[in-house]
Amino acid sequence: MSATPGKLLKQAKQGDPKAIAALMNRSTQAKGISVKASLKNRCLQVLLEGDVVPHQSKTVEFVRDGMGKLQVEGVERVKVYGRQVGQETPVWQEEIVLANANPFDEDGDDQNPSLAGGDCFSQRQPL
Repeated sequence: MSATPGKLLKQAKQGDPKAIAALMNRSTQAKGISVKASLKNRCLQVLLEGDVVPHQSKTVEFVRDGMGKLQVEGVERVKVYGRQVGQETPVWQEEIVLANANPFDEDGDDQNPSLAGGDCFSQRQPL
C-alpha cells in the first residue's frame, strides 16, 4: 500500500483492513512477522504469521493497544490469529472485544451461540 502516512492513518481509522494491516506491518516486519487483515460484520480478523509462530500474549497486546489508539470506526471485535508461514491452520487464536463495542447491540443475541462471542464470521474465510 503506497499511501502517505496521514492518508494511511485516516483509512485505518475508517476501518480499511488493508490500511490497518499496513500500519501493523510497519512494526512487525522487522521481527519477521507479516500481517493480513479482513473485515466483516464489524469484526476485524487479523492474521500474523512468521517463520516462528508469533508469541500469543505479546501479539494480542500489540493488536489491542494499536486498535485502542486507532479508535477504528465500525469495528467492535478483533479476532487475532498466529501461525507459522506455510501452514494452513493457525497455532492460536484470541478474540478481543473493543471498548467501543455496544454490549447491548441487538445483533448480539446471547441465546444464539453463533452470534454470542463465537467466530466473527458466519463462514470462515481465509485471509
